Amino acid sequence: MSDAIKLKVLPQFPSRLTGRAGIDVTKQSGEYFLDLDYNDFPVISAVPTGATYALIYNPATKQYAQLPIALLGGGLADAPNDGTLYGRKNLAWSAVPAGLADAPNDGSTYARRSAAWINVRNVLTADRNLFVNAATGSDANNGLTTGTAFATLQKAMDVIAATDNSIFNNVVTVANGTYAQLILKSYLGSGNVTFNGDNVTPGNVIITGSPALWAAAVNGGSFTFNGFRLQSSAGQDVNVGSYTLVTLNTCEWAGTSANYRIYVGNFGRLQIQGAHKVLTGGAGLLLAEISGFLYINGAAFTIGANVTYSSATATARTLGYISAFTTTFSLGAFVVTGQRYSAVTNSVISDTGSITLFPGTVAGSVLTGGQYT
Repeated sequence: MSDAIKLKVLPQFPSRLTGRAGIDVTKQSGEYFLDLDYNDFPVISAVPTGATYALIYNPATKQYAQLPIALLGGGLADAPNDGTLYGRKNLAWSAVPAGLADAPNDGSTYARRSAAWINVRNVLTADRNLFVNAATGSDANNGLTTGTAFATLQKAMDVIAATDNSIFNNVVTVANGTYAQLILKSYLGSGNVTFNGDNVTPGNVIITGSPALWAAAVNGGSFTFNGFRLQSSAGQDVNVGSYTLVTLNTCEWAGTSANYRIYVGNFGRLQIQGAHKVLTGGAGLLLAEISGFLYINGAAFTIGANVTYSSATATARTLGYISAFTTTFSLGAFVVTGQRYSAVTNSVISDTGSITLFPGTVAGSVLTGGQYT
């Protein structure tokens, strides 16, 4: 038996080692080292169309693995344009993929609807002051300072209605001038909304319209107006015809229409406090109807001109209610022509029984279940 032939081969390896994109090759003392070079990889702003996986490294197993792009958020589709807002603030999410970080807790709300980002409600963290100036303001301003005042009362109201007011109040300071009709709106929050005009000379801050101040579709909320002249040429000076509370302090009533100066109905509540001046007539000064509640307790009315009412100074009808305790009317040299009061159709006027409280040249009347107490 012959001995087997043995051959020992010593290959020269590597004869040549080349690194491609993303891999660097270095040689030290006959050894070759291969390293990833991240500078060779381009930076992209979006996941390319059709990409389904990304390569990740797990330091625990020291292995690379493929991860579906959708788990990284890059494959998320726009929310449907169905009228619903999709998003989350802090921990209150709609469904989102795992791995996405919480939005920062910085008071801002983060969300989007379809492909267009939207501004959702800002949240008040303290009382807010807004400013309106018909002469120098602009509705393109933010309204937060006298130098960046809005031009209209309606703009201030719209901003309040678009805010999550939380438990905080909004105070609107209104410069002297003439302003168009203000339509009150529902707002989110438990705070109050106050408009401040000129308490010393209310005639310096005029609101005009038909009606001048209108609460026709408000649900809840509390509004206060201090120091305004309210005047309408076709409707009431103020109309509270929905379920809200409006308080008026130190106002002038100067509308030229043949309607009532002050109206409340449809479960609205209107409070009149402080000193007021009546400058014109019409159908009447006060009207409460359809479960409207009018409180003029403690108010002081000064008649500033000869006025004529075609109906009555104070009218309550169709389940309306007027409360006038400790209220006064001062006529001076002027005369109020017309009926003092009218309570009809199961309505009530209360003033501790003083049938001469409301001014007029004709005695008041109670008909069809009305009461005057």
